[in-house]
Parts: sequence; C-alpha cells; structure tokens
Amino acid sequence: MSKKQRLALFGIMAMIAMMCLAWGCAVPLPIGTDYIKDKALDGVAKHQVKNAVTKTCNAEGIHDQHTINLLTKQVMARLSSLSPEQRAGAATFISVFVTQVVTKHQQQQGVQAAEPSTEPKRLETAKLPPEPKYTPPFSKPVEVARDGTFIAFANGVVKDTNTGLMWAAKDNGEDINWQDAKRYCENYRGGGYTDWRMPTQDELAGIHDKNKSYQAKQRSKNIHLTELIQLSTCYIWASETLGSEAGGFYFHLSRYWGRHWFTQSVSGGARALPVRSGN
Repeated sequence: MSKKQRLALFGIMAMIAMMCLAWGCAVPLPIGTDYIKDKALDGVAKHQVKNAVTKTCNAEGIHDQHTINLLTKQVMARLSSLSPEQRAGAATFISVFVTQVVTKHQQQQGVQAAEPSTEPKRLETAKLPPEPKYTPPFSKPVEVARDGTFIAFANGVVKDTNTGLMWAAKDNGEDINWQDAKRYCENYRGGGYTDWRMPTQDELAGIHDKNKSYQAKQRSKNIHLTELIQLSTCYIWASETLGSEAGGFYFHLSRYWGRHWFTQSVSGGARALPVRSGN
C-alpha cells in the first residue's frame, strides 16, 4: 500500500475512533479468535470500517467481496475489544491491523504473486531407441549345379558339403601379390557374406582332385579341381607366411604341384581365391 493510501486510511480510521468514543462499543471478543460476531459497531461505524478494509484490499489486489466482508468483521471485532482509553488511537490500530489481516490472508490463500523465474526452461528431449542394425535378408540360394560333394549356387558361391566350406566360384582373374590377395579376399562380398578370408594351404589341398581336370582360362595348363570353381591360372595364394615368403598351392600336376612358397611381393601367375566357413 502506498504512502498516500495509508494517509487516507489513517484519516478514515481517526473518524471511526471518534465515532467509537461517542457511541461506545459492543461486548469485546477475544483477540485472535476465529469466531466473528457481526455486531461490533453500529451501522455508521461499520460502514466506515468496511470502506477502509475495501480500500486496503483493493490496493493489495484482493477484490473478492466475500473476503472483504470477512476481513471487515475481523477488524470490527478487534476494534470492539479496545478499552475506552485505547480508543483514542483506534485509527492507527485499524490502519495497521487491516494491513496485517490482509497480508496474513494472502499468505494463507497463496495469492501472493510469485517472482518470475529467470532460469531458462529446459526442454525434456524424448530418448529415442537406437536404430536397429540393418541385416539384409538372405533368401535361400538357388542351386545351379552339382559335382560330387560340391554344389554351385546362382549367387556365385560353391559349397563343399564334405568340409562345409564355401568358395568363390572363380579367382580374382589377374596377377596379384600376397598382400593384395589377402585384402581382396577379406573385402570380397560374394553371396552377400562379409566374412570371406584367404584360405590355408590345407584347405586348398582339400579341394584338389587329380582325377578331375579342365583348361586354365589364362594358361595352357590343366587345373585339377572341380569345374564348378574356375581358376584363370594354376597357383593360388594361401594365408601362411614365413618371413618374407608366403604359402600357396599349385593345382597343376608338375614338379611344382601341391604346396609351395614364394616371396610375398611376387605376383606373376598368382591369384586370390576367397573362402569362408559355411553355416
């Protein structure tokens, strides 16, 4: 409440005090009682008190008529409890008491305006489930040919049912050194599989068959191997290494037939043939 409003209220309360001295007061009620008796002062004094309460309530932002009437009764009851000696200062008492009653009411009803928060609002971000890893569906491969324990499929894979190994249906098709052959096998994606590797000498020896033979595509030599796996030349790199040399296997019946070792940097006449463990 502003200073101007308090001075106006003080004047009104002084008039009320003088009226109280002239007319007297009703039976006093206990200070702080919750029971309000509606016969504290006569009609004129009551009207003056209500005006004072109304002004104070409006200044404090309270406009509910029921609340104003209730607070008016409390002020009048408190005024009626004063002795004749105390009534001379009734105006000051009413001014202070009205402010106290209104403030207490605000606190009880929770109508005091809250200070606006300066803290920025934090938006809660919904946590999305992680995207599932995409695994391409594998349809059942279509069989296109059989040769003994070997089955050729339309996806370029040949399976050896005896060992369970899956082989690429052909080699890389050009001269390659051991390091590049290893990378070629590991990056091969035949049939949609990603776990291809370089074969061992024993695995290469396992598919050699001296009873079978076909002409190499790029060499005038016979390849002793099922025709379902086409080699462009007779030598395939293997995964074994020994110092600067790496193993391999000759599929041509000659003095170099079978397991053999060459320097890893050699590329002439050598090929890469990927293999993977079947499932």
